[in-house]
Amino acid sequence: MLRSYESMLVLDSESEEEVMEKLIEKTKAIIEEKGGKVEECSKLGKKRLTYEIKKKKEGVYFLVKFKGEVETIRELERNLRLAEPVLRFMTTRRDPSASIPSASAAEKYSGKREKERTDDRAGRDKL
Repeated sequence: MLRSYESMLVLDSESEEEVMEKLIEKTKAIIEEKGGKVEECSKLGKKRLTYEIKKKKEGVYFLVKFKGEVETIRELERNLRLAEPVLRFMTTRRDPSASIPSASAAEKYSGKREKERTDDRAGRDKL
């Protein structure tokens, strides 16, 4: 049975773009070779790291969502440990029934919460 997973990869920002693309293609190939299916692969961009990793202050983040089996994860993580440009990676199992709210829904919610906070503050000022 194929389960849903996602892997977050942090690659060395000093690596060439071509090297990063090859690594992502290799990651996809490993998943498909082991009977998995890549659902989405997105580059999240270059970001400053919270703390230095291997004396690097910035990394390029990639998110790979896929379906696979346990053996797929083992092989993928084994290859990622050996890959030179990988600073960190993490693979987690996704709950397929959980939905992520859209950006507009999140904005509406945060706007509503901000209005509630403002109303609360106004009520305290009257006391």
